[in-house]
Amino acid sequence: MVKWNGLALVAAAALLASCGSGGADAGDATPSATPSVATPEPDSAALSFLPAEFRATGTEPFWSADIRKGEVTYTTPDNLSAGGSKAEVTRADGAESALFTAMIDGQVLQILVTPGACSDGMSDNSYPWTVERTLGEETVQGCAGPSEK
Repeated sequence: MVKWNGLALVAAAALLASCGSGGADAGDATPSATPSVATPEPDSAALSFLPAEFRATGTEPFWSADIRKGEVTYTTPDNLSAGGSKAEVTRADGAESALFTAMIDGQVLQILVTPGACSDGMSDNSYPWTVERTLGEETVQGCAGPSEK
């Protein structure tokens, strides 16, 4: 058993009091010089299930959308020889989806990607994500997978 002498007990009490959370006299104390560290906002794209680069495709009608570095290349049989239509794309991540929006040839293109196994119905390929593609007034289904590099 440890015996405390009076001086040690007073010193321990003073030490504990100086570590306290303050109280009525806390406003009189000089704030400590602890540097503050700014916490950066999380990057929503980094938290999403979907990588920054991927390829979405659909059949009947045939179309593809390659998303890379903030740009979409949208391709159909009609613009295949021209290399597709390119536009800046914006991304909005939800809890279980990612929505990409761009203007393609004067029409709003939206690609909504959600997790889930997908088959294009024409090949033996399977994809990890399902897609709903809207261009103007037309909405069709498709699939998406990692970008081909």
